[in-house]
Amino acid sequence: MAKPVVVNAGKNLDDLAKIENKINEGDAEIDLRVVMRNGRWPIGYLEMIQAGKFTNPALCAAWHSDRYQPGTGVYTVSAEVMLIGAEDVYDGVGGVIGWLDSESGVGISFAFNYYDGFQVGTVSFLADDTDANRSLDGLFELDGSPARAATDSAWSVKGSHDSFSSWPRMELTFSSPTEEDMAALEGVTARISASVFKTGKKIIEGTREIVLLTNLPIPEGNKHRIGYFGYWDSIWDEGNKIAFFKNLKIEGEQHNLPPTIEPIGDFTINENGTKEVVVLIDDVELHSTRLKVSAKSSNPALVPTEGIDITSSGSKRTLTISSAADVFGETVITVTVSDGAKQASTAFTLTVNEVNDPPVLSIVRSGEGKLTVEWADGGALQSSDNLKTWRSVENVASPFAADPAEARKYFRVILE
Repeated sequence: MAKPVVVNAGKNLDDLAKIENKINEGDAEIDLRVVMRNGRWPIGYLEMIQAGKFTNPALCAAWHSDRYQPGTGVYTVSAEVMLIGAEDVYDGVGGVIGWLDSESGVGISFAFNYYDGFQVGTVSFLADDTDANRSLDGLFELDGSPARAATDSAWSVKGSHDSFSSWPRMELTFSSPTEEDMAALEGVTARISASVFKTGKKIIEGTREIVLLTNLPIPEGNKHRIGYFGYWDSIWDEGNKIAFFKNLKIEGEQHNLPPTIEPIGDFTINENGTKEVVVLIDDVELHSTRLKVSAKSSNPALVPTEGIDITSSGSKRTLTISSAADVFGETVITVTVSDGAKQASTAFTLTVNEVNDPPVLSIVRSGEGKLTVEWADGGALQSSDNLKTWRSVENVASPFAADPAEARKYFRVILE
C-alpha cells in the first residue's frame, strides 16, 4: 500500500467540501473553522462548532476531500481528533468517514460515541427518514449477522484514553473481503477495521479493534470520498465547540482524474512573426508544477517543432510560437498537458498572413574597380545623383554592371 498522504494538516480548509443532513428540523448549524493565534496565524488544527439550540435528527456533517480520492476499495483514512467540553458531555462528537458516496450521501463513519467510547456506523446525509440518518445499515459481523450497538460489535470502550487532553489517531481501514467473508455475507464489498491509536501503531490500552463487514456498494469513480466527520445531537447554548481535528490522511491508491487545460482561441500573425500564448492548466491530485506540457503543429513547414517554445511553470505556462521564414498559411497547434498517466489537450488554429518582403539591394565593387548592382524579390531599379531626383534605369536586370566612370551615383529598388 502507498505511503500515507496528508490530505489536510489542520492549517486551512483548502480542497475540503462539506456535506450535511438534508433533514434539519431545528435549522441548527455545524461548521468547521481554522483555529487562529491572535486572529492571524493558524495554530495547526481545525475546530468544529455548532449554532442553534435544537436539531432533529442528529446534525451530521463531513468535510471531505475533493482533491484526494480513493482509487480502489482498499485504503485507510485517519485523523487526529480531540473532543472539547466537560467530561459528562457527549452530545457532539468527531471522527473520520470513508466509503462516502458524494452522490448518494451514504458513508461509513468511525467516531466517538455517547458512552465515552468509539463506534463504527453508517451515515446517510441525504435520507428523508430520520432513522436512516445514523444507523448500522449495511454493517455486519464476521459471521454475516447484522452489526449491533454493543461493545462486542460496532462499538469499543474508551479504555485508558483521556478524551479531552490528548490527540488519538482514529484509523478506519477498508480491505478486500476474504473467502470466509464472501461465504459469510452475500454481496460483501469490504472488510472494515477501526482502531484508535495513542502513538505509532500502539492501540490505546483497553480499546479493541472493531472489525465488521459491509455490503454497501463501493462509490464509483470520482464519487468516492474520505474526510473529517462530526455530529451534534443536543440542546446546547449557541456557539459551542465540539471537537478539534488535524492530520487527515489517506493511505492507498488514489483515483486519478485527468489534468485540465483551458481552451485557447484562434489567432493570426504576419509572416515571419512571433506570438506568445498563455496556457492555463491544473490537476486535482497533482501539483501543477509537476505537470508536463507539450505542443505540436499540424503544418511543420509553417510552424516547425523548434518554432514552439514552452516556458514558465506552475498553472500558467507561456507558449512562444514563431513561424518559419517567408512562409504563410494555416496550422493547427495542439497543446497537451500530462500528469504522467492521463492527459488533456486543446487545439487552436494559427493563421500566418502573407507579407510582401522589401527588396534587397547590394552594390559590390570588384578588384578591377567595376560596380555590380544586385537586387532580389523583384522591383524596378532607379538611380540618382543627388538623392532628390530619381530616374528609372531602363532595360536592366539583376545583376547590373554600373559604369564606374560616372559621377557619384545612388541606386534604389522600388516595388511595382
